[in-house]
Amino acid sequence: IQLTQFLYKDGMIKLNDFNRAEIMMWDEEREEYCRYRNGNAPGNYRSPEEYWNNPLNEKIDVYSFGNNIYALLTGLWPYYQYEDDSIVQMKLRKGLMPFIDPRYKERSAAERVLVEVLELCWKYDPDERIDIFGALRMLEAAREEYEQAGLQ
Repeated sequence: IQLTQFLYKDGMIKLNDFNRAEIMMWDEEREEYCRYRNGNAPGNYRSPEEYWNNPLNEKIDVYSFGNNIYALLTGLWPYYQYEDDSIVQMKLRKGLMPFIDPRYKERSAAERVLVEVLELCWKYDPDERIDIFGALRMLEAAREEYEQAGLQ
């Protein structure tokens, strides 16, 4: 999901464009979502495993969430310097991540937490990637800390 797929209307945020959406099956024995295949993915806003046509799970959306954090933090798309999607895909296949200026970790506590969440969302191996609930807990904890410090 890209930032351009969020709509804000009548005070509500809505999502659109579910063209590659998949209803995921739940494995009760393993207590996890079943992986699935969705074919090779075009574009430049996908997770590395989508370019390899590997079995997928919910972590592809966590990776995209990291892309959205990057865009909100920097004002740029990941790999903004490349217009050719095949270059972006090649870089992702090799594990070459977009540049994150280290100063973001030093400018403010809020930016530091965003970078920390982003880096966990961008783990190359989806099994090592944070789940969306872990990312949400980190963001909520940062918001609570921010509010307790009186920085609303």
